This record gives sequence, structure tokens and C-alpha cells, in this order.
Amino acid sequence: MSVRLSLIEELDDFFKLRHTQKDIAKDEALSDVIAFIYSHPVTSKFLSDIDIQFKSEKLFVEALTHTSFVNEQANFPFLSFERLEFFGDSLFNFFVSDFLIENFPDLKEGPLSRFRGAVVNEGSMAELARSISLGSCLLLGKGELKSRGHDKDAILADSLEAVFGAVFLDQGFEGAKKLFYSILEIFENKNCLPYISMERLESFDPKSLLQEKTMSLYKEVPEYRAIKFDDELFQVDILIGGKQILSTKNRSKKKAEKFLAKEILKKELYLLP
Repeated sequence: MSVRLSLIEELDDFFKLRHTQKDIAKDEALSDVIAFIYSHPVTSKFLSDIDIQFKSEKLFVEALTHTSFVNEQANFPFLSFERLEFFGDSLFNFFVSDFLIENFPDLKEGPLSRFRGAVVNEGSMAELARSISLGSCLLLGKGELKSRGHDKDAILADSLEAVFGAVFLDQGFEGAKKLFYSILEIFENKNCLPYISMERLESFDPKSLLQEKTMSLYKEVPEYRAIKFDDELFQVDILIGGKQILSTKNRSKKKAEKFLAKEILKKELYLLP
């Protein structure tokens, strides 16, 4: 049974073919390469999944192109996605902010900022990028390919922002907004939970969320007490209103505190009798 080559492997073969055709002008050769990438089964499926068709194929390919790939293509004037990423960062922040204002009307500025921070960060955005299989479309240099750059959080998050920037430039605000909600729907369908949820906030910053709850209920903040043992383990206790609620052990005091806050929120142990 034959195995389909990846986009990069097929592109490499395409480059070798074009290298033998020395009479082709650089601009013409680049146009051929862009058309090849845009029509490839991997990118075609990606565009179909997110329900977007670009007017400018060149802009779409730019959104997929990492700097490491550009540096290895002296014969083709590719552009990296860095400028699109810069633009897309602001767009993604705006769409998340708009979603939070619309769907969480009772949250004040502080909690809203923390909520946005839980959603707009490298790890969370990489999850979103994986849900649409963005990594399989990326154009990476040989070094990044060897180190599995297509699955690195930083590259996935940056490329997702670049795609938003490209869609905005190609199709305007409504096109970018449509993309945002399409990706949210894909994520929820694949993971059986929404991307923007209180659970994500609790997981990202449970200590701040717990502090808000205890301040609201008791005008007090939780107290964390740590004891370090000879085996390099910390025992961390959490107290609310002077009462010990929960205890755990971990080599990292920060991780232990985060775990305790998360467990108390999940089990609602902050509700004192």
C-alpha cells in the first residue's frame, strides 16, 4: 500500500523538478509553487474544514510560512508569517474580548482580563491550532521539521495569529470574525467542551479565581502554608478563614498551591459551613 507524502515532502520534490527547469523566471516559479501549495490535499482540506477560500493564494501561503523555511529557499522569494502574526495577535485579542463581554456580562474588568489571559496564551492557542490541524499545513525548515516544529506550542500559536491576519486582509473584518467562530465550533465538537469556558480560567489561574470568591464571601484571602521536607518535597496546606481546607505534597510549591486552589474550586470547598 502506498503512503501519501506530507506537504513538505511533496513540495521538496516539486522544488527539485523546478530546479531542472532553469528557463522559468523566479516570479513565475513562485506563482507555480504557491498554486501547488494552495491546491494540495492537506491545505485544501484545512481550508474546507475552516470554511474559508482565499482570494489571494499568496497571502494564505504567507500565513503558513515559518522563518526557518524562508531561510532555506534562496531560489524562491517566500515571505514569513511574522508580519501577519503581528496583525493577527491584535485581531485574536479583540475577538476574544468581544466574546467575553457578550457572554459573561457579570464579570468585571479584573476577572475579564484574567479570563482573556487564560484564553490568549501560547498553550491555549496551540490547542486551538491543533483542533484545526494547522501544524500539518506549516512550511518549516529542515531543523524545525526534525524537532517537530509543527507541534510546538509557540509556532502553532504564532501561525494561528498569522492565519487571522491573512483572513482579515483577504476578506475583511466579517471574514475574520467568521473564522473565529468557525474554529471555536470545531474545537468544541472535537473536545466536547467549549474553548472559552470558566473551566479554562480555573485551570489557568485558579489561585486568583479562588481569592476573588473568598474575598466576596468572607473579605479574606486564602492562606498557603508550606513545609519543606528532607526529600525535597513540599507539604502545602491551604486555609480559608483560619480553617485548614486541603493539603498536598509536591516538589514545586507553586504547583502544589495551584493544585489546591483548583481542587477547592472544583469541589466548592471554599463554601464554609
